[in-house]
Amino acid sequence: MSKGKSKSKSKSVLHCECGGALRPAKAAKFDFSPLADGLQVTLQNVPILRCGRCGEETLDGAIIDGTLNSLARSLATTDAKLGGIELRFLRKHLLLTQQELAIDIGCDRVTVADWERDAQPISEQHAMRLRALVLGGKDLQNDHEKFDAALQAAFAAAREIQPQAGQILSNAVALLSKAASPPPRKAPRPTVRHVVDGDKLDVKVG
Repeated sequence: MSKGKSKSKSKSVLHCECGGALRPAKAAKFDFSPLADGLQVTLQNVPILRCGRCGEETLDGAIIDGTLNSLARSLATTDAKLGGIELRFLRKHLLLTQQELAIDIGCDRVTVADWERDAQPISEQHAMRLRALVLGGKDLQNDHEKFDAALQAAFAAAREIQPQAGQILSNAVALLSKAASPPPRKAPRPTVRHVVDGDKLDVKVG
């Protein structure tokens, strides 16, 4: 009887490719970039799984999902211009092809492809629609009331992430009704490394 109880409480041990057991640990820094589809991301103070044999470090699936969601939300509520790497990350986070995203935000596939390879910058109008999709769902552009509600949610999310970010979406409604002409091409932007504090991720491991 006691053996049965002991067996039910035991947890399966995850194994590394080398055959060693993966044990819970914590890393002061972890390079998340290979999992972020081009974004440069460093996790700080993050729970990890470390192989006792080869020392290889990996992340629990909940940490990966939580970090990707945090990055998408951060990009959707920042006032910084979205470059090709960020646009591709957000599209893939939405699980959309270039054609599907083009339909959802009202442009054509070639335009989306041009944005993602930085051949032309995304217009403020289309960037706002993409941000709304990330924050509120794919059906927003077909329902103005839901779209407006998503914008209000974006305001709240922006203020939660950083106090001064409420102004990020202050001209959202005006931007959606205005056909924005593409700004002149600029020199390539420097690579930005995102830093995510593992202690602040709203995820549960195990």
